[in-house]
Amino acid sequence: MPAANAVGTNEAKDYPQPFRDGKRVLLGTNIVDCGDHQLTDEACTPAETHIYPIRWNNTADDSGKGGSLRELRIHPDDVHLGFSSFTIGNGRFGQFSYLGRLEFNPTPATGTPTGPRYDVVAVSRLFDPADTQPMSVDPKDPARLVYEREALSVGELRGFSADGREVTYIGYPEESSNIDVFAADLSTGKVRRLTSNPEYVDPIDLSPDGAWSVAMDTRGSDRQMFVAGMRGIPPITDMITTSATSSTRNNGPRRFFQPILIDSFGDRGDYQGQRINAAGDGSPGSVNDPNWNGMADPKWSPDGTGIVYWQALAIPPACGGENPLRCETSTA
Repeated sequence: MPAANAVGTNEAKDYPQPFRDGKRVLLGTNIVDCGDHQLTDEACTPAETHIYPIRWNNTADDSGKGGSLRELRIHPDDVHLGFSSFTIGNGRFGQFSYLGRLEFNPTPATGTPTGPRYDVVAVSRLFDPADTQPMSVDPKDPARLVYEREALSVGELRGFSADGREVTYIGYPEESSNIDVFAADLSTGKVRRLTSNPEYVDPIDLSPDGAWSVAMDTRGSDRQMFVAGMRGIPPITDMITTSATSSTRNNGPRRFFQPILIDSFGDRGDYQGQRINAAGDGSPGSVNDPNWNGMADPKWSPDGTGIVYWQALAIPPACGGENPLRCETSTA
């Protein structure tokens, strides 16, 4: 497209997500927009297509380039945007999630970039400082810790239910070193746990009918069992250790995610979902070739009959050389 149609775009152009109107695609922290045309329409020519940056104001005078956005997810209403952002306070690294409204700004008067852009306005942090946090000191007994299982603790945003009523996220663990996905009602704040397997789960998508979820999970790899395999222990150490324990899901750039289909009732007893790419002999190029990394963000098709996910081939140094995982000759 003409350079004039992509002025001031942000560098991040990963994790594309289509809007339901068929006219736009979220691309990193930008929006590809074809105006009045469907993206699949022949009238959607390069000259008619624009890439607009997304800006979230985080200053009192609306100056500067705005706040840093990550883990962006389009709300099903095509109007609101969910996202996360890192914080650093009191020497501690943290993260909050937010919900705001996308508003096209053709002629910005403040802030950068100064060209046409999408602003995220009326932003709410998905956090209530008055709400009971998962772990707190008992006000009646300073020597006693209180763990609140139902506390609303939205960490890294993961998406929304198909009806838009719930936000999904990685929250404070319910069991020690067990990283799971939760859902919270945007109106009532009611929290439900979506996964409970001791292995690490992160990217997840809920089906259009709400009956299923597909998650990228390390279950079957035993990567987390040495820290999370003993169930029911309150997450007392996790205020400090979560980042360290979650990092063991990878071996450097080598990931161990696999796509897991889970019903709406979640993990329970002997039911731990089912791996959707389990069939095969594990040979190079097969659907279950262990040298193909399961990557992020599986997605349901709009009609709920298909799932798409992506993988990356493990190459040195993720395998071979000093790494005990040998590299295979890819057939791809």
